[in-house]
Amino acid sequence: MARAELDLASLRSNLPNLDWSEVQQGEITYLEMPPLETEPAAIAVLFAAQVNGGLGAVLQQLQQPLPDTFTLPIDVSSPETIRRSLQPFTVAAGDDINMRWFRNPSADGTYNVNTAELGLLQQAAAELRAEPKDLEPLNDAIREFFARRVEAYVKQGLAGIESYDIDGKQVAAGDYLAGSLQPLQVVSKLEPGFYQAFLEYPQLEAGSTDKSPYQHHFFLVVENDNGQRITSLRHWMLEQRDNSALIAERKFYISHSLDAMHTLIYIEQAADDRSYVVLSNTTFTQKVTGMGQFIAHKVGRAKIETTIRPMLVSLQNAFR
Repeated sequence: MARAELDLASLRSNLPNLDWSEVQQGEITYLEMPPLETEPAAIAVLFAAQVNGGLGAVLQQLQQPLPDTFTLPIDVSSPETIRRSLQPFTVAAGDDINMRWFRNPSADGTYNVNTAELGLLQQAAAELRAEPKDLEPLNDAIREFFARRVEAYVKQGLAGIESYDIDGKQVAAGDYLAGSLQPLQVVSKLEPGFYQAFLEYPQLEAGSTDKSPYQHHFFLVVENDNGQRITSLRHWMLEQRDNSALIAERKFYISHSLDAMHTLIYIEQAADDRSYVVLSNTTFTQKVTGMGQFIAHKVGRAKIETTIRPMLVSLQNAFR
């Protein structure tokens, strides 16, 4: 394996517009990356923060769920373990917004589903209308929907991410996710092995006889957004070194105005046992493209702010 070249010094030289003096003063610094003029809209941002904790403690804290968030680890060893992992998931009977859609599923953009998946959920909805108090057929259908998504992704990576239908148009999330790591070129330049392993997961590691340096984790995550449950499937890839770590996260939203998200996190422990966290995020959304690129980017950045900044605030607060 090639020697790791990514470090804080290389990030400083490759990101001259980032105000590192603010980072050292404890501020969470935000940098807008050049907009990607793509269809659907792509929003790229970068955050940097200083944390009063060592590498191991920061990594452990990063893996803790945020407040008011339900995180379900998924064992992808086999189709059976995937389905077993998803058993604790249930729809919220009291969530009027989501349940209204589940009682009459359609390709209206509320959920990112395709025709085949919609058929599965519509069959469960028919059973729910016949027996309104029995949510188990619906829970079974949604768990199976998630399980199929996870199985396909673990086997084929980005190529296995199902397209979905919205207002009569097919959206191929896997296609635009393939290019969404581009805004942070420093990672592809300094860490080509890590970059390619994540971009081409699982093909590169599956074809190698060497022990992989990467840890892979998979989750179903349900967040609260103004009373509505926002559901996503996540793939987390980690490479930990002596005094640094590199993390890549791929998030595919099942229900959100954002469609998919790539996040790259670099953590380096300094000599005083503080750590520096640099986070690059690229998000795609089909649902705001009709508003024009400028407004789409503005709306997308606002949503990223509410998604990413709380994670860094929570991380800093954990070590105060």
